[in-house]
Order: sequence, then C-alpha cells, then structure tokens
Amino acid sequence: MRGTRSRERLTWNENYTPDREETVLIRAAIVERGLRTRDAVANAVGNELFVQDCRTTSHLDGFGIFRRWYVQEVRRLLDQLVGTAIFTELGPWTI
Repeated sequence: MRGTRSRERLTWNENYTPDREETVLIRAAIVERGLRTRDAVANAVGNELFVQDCRTTSHLDGFGIFRRWYVQEVRRLLDQLVGTAIFTELGPWTI
C-alpha cells in the first residue's frame, strides 16, 4: 500500500472551497507550490502548522517532539479529502 501511495499524484479540485486553515494550506501546497505527493504535501503543511504553533510557545516547552504528530494529522486529513477536495492519479512518476 505504501508503495502505491508514494506514486500517487495529488491534484486539487478547483470546485472545492477550502473551509478551514488546514485545507487552505493543503490547497496552497498543491496549487501554488506545486507539491504533488502525499508525503511532500503532508510534510510541508505539517511543518507550517507546527512552526505557527511554535511561535506562540517557548522553546523550553519541549514542543519540538510533537512535529511528527502534525504531519500525521495532515496525512489523515488528506485521506479524508480524497474524492472531494483532492483527486489522486496513479502514475509512473517518482517522488
């Protein structure tokens, strides 16, 4: 399953209106930044959300250990958006 997903190309459905911060960032990653794989989009959006939250905390809070949770949550959201906001296409391209 992981191998198949790594070859999926993500495209944004322009008929879908982003309804929250996360979907706005996902749309920007795909449409404006040209990111195409789940991993690339999840890492970019997860990192951006993480950095935003870090700005409101102290580096002494140990907040850095939670970065991967942001990426995992974005991956879950991507799974939920497939077929509505995001279309996937399986192809021979590489990551």
